[in-house]
Amino acid sequence: SNTTDGNGKVLLTSVATGPNSSKARVEIIVQVNTAASSSQAVVYSKGDVTGNGSSLTITGNDACGAGTALGPIYTKDPATTTLNGSPTLSGTPPTPQHGTLDIDIQGLINSFMPSATTTLTEDKSNVTYGSTTNYVTVYSDTENPPNTQGLKLQNVTGYGILLVKGDLVLGGGFTWNGIIYATGSVTLNGGGGEGINV
Repeated sequence: SNTTDGNGKVLLTSVATGPNSSKARVEIIVQVNTAASSSQAVVYSKGDVTGNGSSLTITGNDACGAGTALGPIYTKDPATTTLNGSPTLSGTPPTPQHGTLDIDIQGLINSFMPSATTTLTEDKSNVTYGSTTNYVTVYSDTENPPNTQGLKLQNVTGYGILLVKGDLVLGGGFTWNGIIYATGSVTLNGGGGEGINV
């Protein structure tokens, strides 16, 4: 049986019968992290977002068809979004947005960090995190150890949540299936045939 408490928690109860009519009852509580779902866009940043190149694609459409489409980019005022070239953006709405939405990114990082499957301490290229059947949480603190130019990812494929404390620079061949949170600026440098897809 399943019951919901109205606060995002679901109690799943199952009873199994074994030999000699023995029974085992298993209860699992699943809670949706509502803070993570409060973003209005796939890329949310409190710093400036810069997108370079025509091979940049960001879509807020839900590939599972279970949720409402998000916008592609949202920046907290006074941060801005600058797009150079002809990137492809889609979602609801399909254009970059800005406003006063103040997501507690550090709080999100603190809540997700215990379940992070990967912690990045340096720039990465030519790697994959997770899969279509295994969504992961990837975390990086660009101040520990110091990464003064921010975290740079190129030719990286990922599935899940990317959390970056500091600046984030994405290069060609970057594909991320999930939400990206960054406390600093985000730069998307798609180039040539190697695009950026979020």
